[in-house]
Parts: sequence; C-alpha cells; structure tokens
Amino acid sequence: MTDPSPPPDQAEALIEAGVAQIAATLHEHDKLPLKQIRRIVHALGLAATEAIVAEALQIEAADGIPVVSGKRRRTLGGIFFRLVKKSLPKVQRKRLFSRAAARASMARLGLLPPPAPLPPPPASWATRAELIAGLHTGRGKLTSVKIMLMGRPSEVSEQADFTLLNLTVTSAAFPTLPKGVPLPVPVPPTTYSVFVGKKHWKQVAESLKQPKDVLIIEGTQMLNAAGKTMVVFATRTTTKLLRKADLVAKQSAG
Repeated sequence: MTDPSPPPDQAEALIEAGVAQIAATLHEHDKLPLKQIRRIVHALGLAATEAIVAEALQIEAADGIPVVSGKRRRTLGGIFFRLVKKSLPKVQRKRLFSRAAARASMARLGLLPPPAPLPPPPASWATRAELIAGLHTGRGKLTSVKIMLMGRPSEVSEQADFTLLNLTVTSAAFPTLPKGVPLPVPVPPTTYSVFVGKKHWKQVAESLKQPKDVLIIEGTQMLNAAGKTMVVFATRTTTKLLRKADLVAKQSAG
C-alpha cells in the first residue's frame, strides 16, 4: 500500500521550500528569477528540477559555459536556465521562456515600468485663436520676411513704374505640411496681390508668353486687411525657363 499524497497545503509548502533551496544554490535572489524557478518546478517537478541544478553545479565545477560573446563564463543560474531550455520540448519552452511569459511575470510582480503618458491631443485649426492669444505677451521680433510664389497670372495691370498681378492659391496647390501642424479643412483660397518693379517685369514678360513657363517671385509680404489679400513686394523675379537657361549658360562658361 502506497503512502497517500500530502494534502495540497503541505505539497505547496514542500514546493516553496524546494524553490527557496534551488534559488539559494543558484545564487538567484531577484523576484523575476525566483518566479521563473517556481514555474519550472511546477512544470518539471521538484526532483527533475533538482537534477538539473546538480548538472549545472557539475558544469560550473569544470570549465563552465561561456556567454555568447565569449568574454566571460555564465553564472550558475545562467547555466541552469540554459539546461532547462535544452531539456524542454519547444512548446513548453516557449510557454515558460517567451517574451510574453516574461512580461506577464514582471507585470504580476509589479516590475514593469509605468506606461508612457499619452501625448496631448493634436491642436486643431479651431483652437488657433486661443493659442495665438496666449502668445500676446511674448511676441518676438522678426528681422527678415521672405516669401516665394510660383504660378501663372491670368491678367496683369502694367503701370508706369510697376506691374500689378493677382495670384490665388487653393487647396489643390497647397503643400503637404509636417505631421501635427494644424490645417483648416477645406483650405480657403488665398489671393496674393503682387507688385513687380518695371525692370523686373520686363525681364520675364516675354518668356511668360510661352504657355508652359512658370513665374517665380521672391519678395516680402504684408497683410492688406482692407482688400482681404496678402500683398507681396517682389525683390527677385524670374521664370522656370529663364532660370534653366541661366543655369545652362553658367555650366557652359565653367
């Protein structure tokens, strides 16, 4: 007649005593290795786990096992866990040593770092007035303003000393903005009233007679509140074809 199995409480106490002894032998005292040793004992049994500990002690007493880099020997605990992995079937090894299992153990022990705080919600175009109002006491100072326009005018008004033209940008021509920069949807059309000096306009007027040419204007701008447009004062005026011809001439001269 065989001895009856110990009651559950006594069996658990024996397992815990065995886990503590194994951990002490392996010099593993941190919470996570202790938790892993306990899981191994439950999976393999106390006797089989103790047999692996004995094998690890024999290996360490000989030459030990180097780490992957070869710069040092594995710790006794490292040898033990390596032997356990080699002794387990793939499915059981994955269940005991997978990253998910490790994270689950760390979570149960409270060892995972706190989750990163959620980023603030992106600013919307609707909040722009509130954001701008918050900067009224901290206005910086601009030392230079520059704008570049590219397009074709439909009509121009040539005066004695300058030429005036209107250019309108719509959502179709609006550039892609960096992620997070608020943008109204849809993008309202914006009209730019451009003043080009007589000499500068004379340089581009003939080239713009070609349907595929594009006007390129660099200048400075200001708001025309009365006309609800942006006013641009051209400081440099050219076209794509003129720029290309200038580049070819410079390359030939070089």
